[in-house]
Amino acid sequence: MRKTLRSDLETGSRRRDELLAAAEQLIVERGLSALTVDDVTGRAGVAKGTFYIYFSAKGELLAALRERYAAAICAEQERALAELPAEDHGGRLDRWVAEAIGAHLEHERLHDALFHHELPADAIKTGVTAANPQLDLLERILGAGAAAGAFALADVETATALLYGAMHAAVDLLLDRGQRPLDVDRVLSATQRFARGAVGADAAG
Repeated sequence: MRKTLRSDLETGSRRRDELLAAAEQLIVERGLSALTVDDVTGRAGVAKGTFYIYFSAKGELLAALRERYAAAICAEQERALAELPAEDHGGRLDRWVAEAIGAHLEHERLHDALFHHELPADAIKTGVTAANPQLDLLERILGAGAAAGAFALADVETATALLYGAMHAAVDLLLDRGQRPLDVDRVLSATQRFARGAVGADAAG
């Protein structure tokens, strides 16, 4: 019985992931406004009723996609940070910025659809949208740097929120099609220098 239960759970998790992956593909191809439950289940190759086993409505699916997106980006950041020594606090901050900007540029259409458009009310009530592992990771980087004396920070929480916003501002700058194309490396380097200055890395060092 235990093996059967675990098998059912694994199948359920896989089916949910397939629905999420199908929705991601459709959003990238057609945009958020054109997304329908019928399209998602059709792309995933399942009956429409299967959708409602895992999501009560389209809004809940979109909230789960936000969580999935943030978790995937954070996992990439964690892997990149694992390549650096734990004591290289400035380097870890630089890497977080580079990975975040690079990921959002790479997944421009998906990021824009999920985070630059208001989700339906049924997406908000799930509570899923509150999760932000990227923000948590940045706060850990800043906290570790401050504790080690590498960053001159009196308020890690506020600095985290401000630098997270600065990273997104850099992404928006690069994606603004109304301006002349900007050099990604230049904007990235400027953002990293700004982040180091904001946490007092040079002053602490």
